[in-house]
Amino acid sequence: MAAIDHYINGIIEQGRRDAHHDGSAMIEAHHLLLAIAADEKSVAHQVLTSAGLDHLAIRDALDREFEHSVFDFLWLSEDFRRVGSV
Repeated sequence: MAAIDHYINGIIEQGRRDAHHDGSAMIEAHHLLLAIAADEKSVAHQVLTSAGLDHLAIRDALDREFEHSVFDFLWLSEDFRRVGSV
């Protein structure tokens, strides 16, 4: 196998672990992004960390986005219930 094949397989395997950690049955794009950020030997990792996006920063941003999405969903659901009852 070529070096790129080993790299991709490693990213997919780490993505699988991140998906499992999240309780997800599927590997999604954000799991692969987290895997890339965790691979300290890669150029992609260096680029991400130079922008302040290490594994923890990305995880925190994803968690905040999820919380925000849930809040928006609940707020909209309540708003739609009020409109429907008028």
